This record gives sequence, C-alpha cells and structure tokens, in this order.
Amino acid sequence: MRQEVGKIHKKRIEALTKLRVHLEESKKSLVDCCKAWALVTQAKMKVKQLIHQFRVAKAKLDSAEQAKANLEGEVGGIKARVLQLLETARRVSGVQDPQEDQELMSRFNTFPDELDEVEERIHECQAQADLCMGIDEEAVREYEEREKKIRELEKEISKMQKRSDDAESELSGLKESWLTPLKDLLGKVSLRFSDYFRLMRCVGEVALHEDPKDFSQYSVKISVKFRDSEQLQPLNAQRQSGGERSVSTMLYLMALQGITACPFRVVDEINQGMDPVNERRVFDLIVAASSQETESSQYFILTPKLLQELDYTNAVTVHVVHNGQEMPKFRQQTSECFLC
Repeated sequence: MRQEVGKIHKKRIEALTKLRVHLEESKKSLVDCCKAWALVTQAKMKVKQLIHQFRVAKAKLDSAEQAKANLEGEVGGIKARVLQLLETARRVSGVQDPQEDQELMSRFNTFPDELDEVEERIHECQAQADLCMGIDEEAVREYEEREKKIRELEKEISKMQKRSDDAESELSGLKESWLTPLKDLLGKVSLRFSDYFRLMRCVGEVALHEDPKDFSQYSVKISVKFRDSEQLQPLNAQRQSGGERSVSTMLYLMALQGITACPFRVVDEINQGMDPVNERRVFDLIVAASSQETESSQYFILTPKLLQELDYTNAVTVHVVHNGQEMPKFRQQTSECFLC
C-alpha cells in the first residue's frame, strides 16, 4: 500500500508539473492573444483612417474631374473664338497663310505672349490711334519744345549733381581734417577730466556732440556722476546742484590746462556753493596741478572765504585784501591794524 501511495504521489507530482507547464503556456497564449487583439484594434483604426482618406481623395478626384470638364468646355469655347478671330484677321489683312509672309511673322513675334500684356498693348495702340485722329500742330510744337527743355534741364541737373558731389567730397575732406584732431584733443581732455573725477571718487567724461546736418550744433558734452546710484548725466542746471556744477567746471578748466597755452587763469568765487569736502578736494587738486607741473598755468583764485587748515605749498601765495569805510589810510596802516 505504501508503494502504491508513493506511486500515486509521484503521479500527482507529474500531473502538477504538467499542469504548471500548461498554465505557463496558457498564460503565454493569453498574452499573445491580447497583443494580437491590440494589433487587430490598431489595424481596424488604420483601416478606418484609410477609408476616410479614400473618401476625401475620392471627393477631391470628383471635384477635379468636374473642374477638368468645365475647363474642357471653356477651352472648346476659346478655340471656337480663336478660329473666328483668325478668320476675321485673314479677311481684314488679306493674308490666308501668315507663315508665308516673313515681315508679318517678324512683327507678330515682337508681340508679348501673355494675354494681359497683349490687352495692355491693344489699349496703348488704341490710345495712340485716338490721339492721331485730331493732331494739333501747335500742341506738337509745344511738345517738342518742352522735350528739348527737359533734355537741357536734365543736362543742367547732371552738372549740378556733379558739382554737388564734388562739394560733398571736398566738405568731407575738410571735415575730416579738423574733426579727427578735435576728437583726439577732446579724448585727451576727457582722460584728464576722468582722472580728476576719479581722485574725487566720482565719474566724469568729456565727449563731442555731433550733428550730421548742422555744424553749428556741434558742442562739447560734459557728463558727470557724483553718486554711485546714478548714471552718467549731462552737466546742466536742471540735473546738478550749483556746487556740483562748480566742481565740474573747475575740473574741466584743469583738464584743459595740459592742452592750452595760457600763462595764467583767474577764477572768481569758484568755491561758492561747494560743500567743504569738495571744496577741499578741488583746492588740493589746483595746488597740486599748479605746483608740480612745469608748464602749468598760474592760478588767481578770488574768494571771500577759505577753509581752515588747507595744505599750502611753497608755490602758493595768499593775499588778503582789506577794504571798507573804517580802514585807515595807507600811510597810517601798521601791522597792528590787521591783528586781532
């Protein structure tokens, strides 16, 4: 019995193994069936699309065939019209076979091939024919005189244009002869001006404002920036304060010092409106420029006040001018009069 039970178990195991194999095969077949069904579905959709495309193409083909039939009908009508016109042309010209008349063929070949151009040519010929029906000799003479006058004016215009081109070329040469040195000169001034502004922890530049049409509008454009949050702005009364304009003017004069031969410069109350910091910086720059440079100009600075503890070099001389109703006469003046 135990042997029989073992055989039965063995058979059960074999049956289960086969069942497992069959299940795997069934699973694979099911997957293949699903894939096949998906392909069939896609194929059906493709067929529907092709059927729709076929119907659209069929409609277009029917429309094209109808258009073709209409065009064929129009062509037939045009051919009949052409034959009728050809017969009329033969009757009017008296030429039955145009190929035999070389002169007629050569003239015919000069005509355009497009229908629109032919119709335009017909209108031109018709207009000329209408004009020839009533010719006015006075009008013809006036036309010839005006045509002659036009030719003379065209020659005069050509000469004037040549003179204008020559003048323009000469003007360009003259402009280049002074504009290039001027730009180089302003470039040097702008470099020195920028250096002075950099020493004051500000930014400034000098440029040439050009007008291509009017030379009188050429000017020197000074742009400055006194605060980091600002952009370079043109120097004018609307944008900068009086003190800032005074600082910019003084530094511009100092920038001109290296390119202009001037024995001395007089500056009257340049420090009016300046804050103490800018006034001290400008004074130090003037002293340094006039003391260190060998070819610098002599500065006369007229001012009702000066800051205390300014740096004076040996090249600086201070003149104090006293005046007023209570001043003693010149011969009565002593050193005690000016001590307090």
